[in-house]
Amino acid sequence: METLNFEEGFKTNEVFRQMKDILSEYRERIKFVNVKEFFKCNPEVFTQEQENRITSRWQYDMKKRSIERHGIFLPIYLFKNLTMQNGRHRSYIFRDLGIEYIPVFVIEEGEEKFRELEFYGKKFDWDKLYEKKFLERFEELNKKGPWYQSIDFGNGYFSKEGYGAENKWNLILKDNLPDLTDKRVIDIGCSNGFFSFKAVESEAAHVLGLDIDPDAIEKALFVREILTENSDINYSGRVDFSVCDMAIENLEKYGKFDIAFLFNSLYKLEKNKVINVMKKLADMVDCFAIQGRYHNDGIGSYPSHPSDIRNLLMNVGFREINIYNVKDTDGSIYHRPLVMGRRKNGS
Repeated sequence: METLNFEEGFKTNEVFRQMKDILSEYRERIKFVNVKEFFKCNPEVFTQEQENRITSRWQYDMKKRSIERHGIFLPIYLFKNLTMQNGRHRSYIFRDLGIEYIPVFVIEEGEEKFRELEFYGKKFDWDKLYEKKFLERFEELNKKGPWYQSIDFGNGYFSKEGYGAENKWNLILKDNLPDLTDKRVIDIGCSNGFFSFKAVESEAAHVLGLDIDPDAIEKALFVREILTENSDINYSGRVDFSVCDMAIENLEKYGKFDIAFLFNSLYKLEKNKVINVMKKLADMVDCFAIQGRYHNDGIGSYPSHPSDIRNLLMNVGFREINIYNVKDTDGSIYHRPLVMGRRKNGS
């Protein structure tokens, strides 16, 4: 089987160059093999089709056979965004990307093969490929101020200064928002993007998150990058973020949307600005989802009791209004009710 050494292999394609520094400590254990020859030598390993994705058990069996036959295995997690789609084998995907050589790990004779496999399969996947880049960027963003929303980056990393957005989503939003499938969503006052990402996970076609704080938007873009790298969802292609002062900007330039989220924004504006913003949005959306408050917690000045929000929605032509209340984890009424407003009879 045709091979290239460590240095030569990384010169062959841009896809792998960014990994070179992180992989350097394993340079004695890595070689590059010709894609066509590798797939030819492992035909039954790479021809089993799955529906859109490869199961972890199948990946394990595939690596087992490759190790037993050739003393090497292909680290699938390096190509996590290149999983088979509609039955297309990785060999064709590599070809489409102009990849002629792929890095494989060499298993030395006498090693505990599956212990080695698990070490590279788990530890390398996050710790070696993402963690260094993640932590450096995360520390830079933390210096700009605390995170407003609690974001789970996976692998035990959280924006710990968060306020519990996951709790709000699970308590009241997830079950009471309308079906977001194929909908266009605008998230006003999106902060670090938590609810924008939840909309994407709920099958929204596209989400636009807007916030007045440039640091919040920078963090949202960082979260989008990390989530896209570490999941099967293409967040980068389905959610955008932009800095926007909704009180003074021309919101109409963003186009039409099916639903507007206003979970942490309206009550921070002065009353006259709230009315102006709502009038702008009323011409852009078919449905509002607004967070209310049963008591003033010292944030903002605009009244946000559900009755105030009801009046506001009616003033801008949204007559079909529903107020949702749930019990908090301690049994009391959750103090952040959800107010939904629609044009009556869909008009």
